[in-house]
Amino acid sequence: MHWISTILSSLLLLFSSIAASHAATAFFYSEKEQYYGWAAGYSYSRSETEAHNNCNAGGTECKFVLECDGGWSAVAFADGFARGVAFSCGYANAVSARVTAIVNCIAMAKTLCWTSATISSNGRERSDKDNSDFDMAWYAQQMLYMQGFAITKTDGEAGKQTRAALGAFRAKLGLEPNGTLDNAIFERLLDAIGGRLLMARVFKEQLVDPNAAEYAKHIYVSATQPYAGKSLSEEIAGRADDQRRLSLATLLTIWGTPCTLPAKRAEPLPADGTGAWIVNCAQGEWTVLMGEGSHTIIASGTAPADPGSGTRPPPAAIEPPIVAPPQTAEPAEPEPAEQPAEEAAGAAERPPQGTPTPPPPRSQAPQSRTTPTASP
Repeated sequence: MHWISTILSSLLLLFSSIAASHAATAFFYSEKEQYYGWAAGYSYSRSETEAHNNCNAGGTECKFVLECDGGWSAVAFADGFARGVAFSCGYANAVSARVTAIVNCIAMAKTLCWTSATISSNGRERSDKDNSDFDMAWYAQQMLYMQGFAITKTDGEAGKQTRAALGAFRAKLGLEPNGTLDNAIFERLLDAIGGRLLMARVFKEQLVDPNAAEYAKHIYVSATQPYAGKSLSEEIAGRADDQRRLSLATLLTIWGTPCTLPAKRAEPLPADGTGAWIVNCAQGEWTVLMGEGSHTIIASGTAPADPGSGTRPPPAAIEPPIVAPPQTAEPAEPEPAEQPAEEAAGAAERPPQGTPTPPPPRSQAPQSRTTPTASP
């Protein structure tokens, strides 16, 4: 009977080894400082310990928020209009992890959110530039699609199709019809679709709510201070004069009343943007009233014609590529292989938010990285 005991012992040892070898990713977060710690590639218990320790390096109220059995993860923070964060974990590729974090953060914070970190199952992070480039291109693709331009996918890559649509949008505004995506044209795209509040509503209703049960298995999201804005008009009223003139000229042109960018004058009455706008363009002067999903444009004596009123149906967003974890998703994206280590941990705080859109350089965020040498 000794041989039976030996076999059973060997099997128990094997099963124990298999269980311990599962690579986990874990996150801890301190809301007070908006500081998080993460670890990937360890056993569950070791990942939790490492992530907690890293969070404690800069956070005073660190709590466990999310973990998964490998796959890609991402962290997204709200822009300067709100205080919100989302973590995603366990996805087959970087695109899915990023999109999951972004759309859930937007839906909760009611404003734009930007990727702070994208992490593979073996702890390799995408660069700050890669995160920023992806976010800019992905948002642009969604906003171009919402306006009816020829966009068939939102992969965060500013390829030929995206550049062509950007050129068409720029031409519509009377700008050079190239495919350049810069900060200025990003702001014009955001104006043209109705601002951050409308984008947040569309993403919540069309992307997040229908997939809430699936998302709930793979995310942590919190917004302690959602964006408090009430309308696009009030949002624009809070901007500097040069930005107001650009925004109102963009809206008039998109609504079918040509106005060379920037407008000569764009004045809200009253100043908080809750009433009308007096807009003076090279082509004439108009009084503009903006409502939710509608607008009224009244010509003054210097305008060539009275454009009248219009309604704007809610735009449609493109469904994210996948919302499922690796087990049921499309083929997994290859892990970055520039470094041989299979475990990693780190910590970071919410990147500085100098301007709400586009995001500030991610390289400004204080970083702390450790790569363990001992086996978990």
